[in-house]
Amino acid sequence: MIIGLIVEMANIWLPGDLKHAAALFILIIVLLVRPQGIFGRKERIG
Repeated sequence: MIIGLIVEMANIWLPGDLKHAAALFILIIVLLVRPQGIFGRKERIG
């Protein structure tokens, strides 16, 4: 749901083709900062 909102909000400022790139960029940043996800727990498996 969060990625969908980002895609639609990016459509306001960016051309149509770049809105998916903006969502992918945000997803990469989130995974770099929080590899367990936005709502994930801090524990690691393995």
